Amino acid sequence: MYYGGRSTGSRGDFDQALNIVETMMKSGLTSLGIANLEMVTTEELMKENSKILDELMTRTREHLEKQRNVFDYSLDILMKEEVLSGEQFRCQFRDSVLLPA
Repeated sequence: MYYGGRSTGSRGDFDQALNIVETMMKSGLTSLGIANLEMVTTEELMKENSKILDELMTRTREHLEKQRNVFDYSLDILMKEEVLSGEQFRCQFRDSVLLPA
């Protein structure tokens, strides 16, 4: 959101997303429908995989942008105090939901 890329910390999340997409494909929950994946070309599988992950990335960014004020304020706290507890961070989200936009 701030640096235009992914951190190494997001690797586990990405792996989990890949596993979910694989499960979706095996279950017929993609635009490929119910198919024998052994008969689908690698190119088609990769295309579907990329399409799903790109859509999810777009939706995730949209959700995060809606809370940009929370992230900006958290960054200010971190720059000043170098520490932000999980509880403080959760409180900022809770408070942002209660405040008018």
